[in-house]
Amino acid sequence: MDKPSKNDQLKARLEQDILRGFLSPYNCWSGKAFRFLRQGNPNCVPPEPDFICRDNGTGEQIGVEVTTAYYDEAHATSEWKQSRGEETSPYFLKNPDYVENERVLDRVALKIRDKATKRYEAPGKLLLVVLTYSWRLYLSDVQERLDVFELPKSHRFDEIHLASQNEIYQLFPGRKWLFP
Repeated sequence: MDKPSKNDQLKARLEQDILRGFLSPYNCWSGKAFRFLRQGNPNCVPPEPDFICRDNGTGEQIGVEVTTAYYDEAHATSEWKQSRGEETSPYFLKNPDYVENERVLDRVALKIRDKATKRYEAPGKLLLVVLTYSWRLYLSDVQERLDVFELPKSHRFDEIHLASQNEIYQLFPGRKWLFP
């Protein structure tokens, strides 16, 4: 088996950080105690999601697929170069927040549509977590948009969650905030 590339290792570490940041409020909200069990196996047919988690009290397992949404490709490139310690020009937003918020939410929709076309083999429920890699977006500021956010008519996820660096909002099956 080939050794994962440095980029693959960095991506896995970022996704695991996102998972850990998600699980604590998710557990508090759901009354569960899910913990990271292992990384999913991408070589299965169909592949497993990024992570398999287990509630040690009940033995229940879930699969969690993680993805990130940036303002645009230039923003993603800038962030990834910084993560790798490479020289990069700083990324600046040029539009008012309401325009930039729409842009990142459009990218969220693209990420969800992309993930909805894939099949995953999960040991229980299958969750999708989309992190908006946006330092100025507060999901509560775009509540009206989230309430009517269009999801693909067909997807395999039991739950879809949108996370900013400060808040988590469940888009599916219900539209609600993840607060205890």
